[in-house]
Amino acid sequence: MKAIDVRQIMDKLLREVSKSVIGYELEVKLLFACLIAGGHALIEGYPGLAKTTLVKAFAKPLAYPLVAFNSPQTYCLVT
Repeated sequence: MKAIDVRQIMDKLLREVSKSVIGYELEVKLLFACLIAGGHALIEGYPGLAKTTLVKAFAKPLAYPLVAFNSPQTYCLVT
């Protein structure tokens, strides 16, 4: 995959996520970097800051299923 292709995918992902949540551009880029690197991401923050909405919006355009574990509010991307 070429760098231009990756950039186009990331830009499309940013546009799609921005439809659901506003102001999380950096977080989307970091999640994308974790996905490309095959790593994990831990998203921390106070309740009500749209963390779950961000992850769901991130997973949807990539067609990744989202699975809850440990509690109803803890999710992971299934790869």
